[in-house]
Amino acid sequence: MKTIVPLTLRLNGADRIALLAHFLALDPEDRRLRFGAAVADEVIGQYVERLDLGRDGLFAVRDDDDGLAAVVHVAIGDSTGELGLSVLPAHRGHGHAVALLGEATRTFQAAGCSSALCDTGETNRPMVAALRRAGYREHSRWQRKVA
Repeated sequence: MKTIVPLTLRLNGADRIALLAHFLALDPEDRRLRFGAAVADEVIGQYVERLDLGRDGLFAVRDDDDGLAAVVHVAIGDSTGELGLSVLPAHRGHGHAVALLGEATRTFQAAGCSSALCDTGETNRPMVAALRRAGYREHSRWQRKVA
């Protein structure tokens, strides 16, 4: 059987409305898992507006309606990168998270980062499974050497 890898794309300023719609479509528990806390709609709107799309990377997988099925935010630090990822429930189980984690890893490597971090709890089993498949290992946070 042939494996189909989802097509990932880099987001730009024109995608802010779609990005906002993606985050607002997350239910309260998924928002907590993605952002680390319960967040209101207006806080998500402020987050999307503040994103520095020139410095950080935002990558997505589009759905059939041209919305964003899955998104990863790749923040670049001096030698360490950090990521946040979300996949809408209807699009889980199709390899989107692993494809976006691969895109994030390549971005970290190109930026010269020596490691990448992702905060998630063991209760977020789909994310833990995706991180493992993408080569991340749990330390005090999920981490992967990228250099």
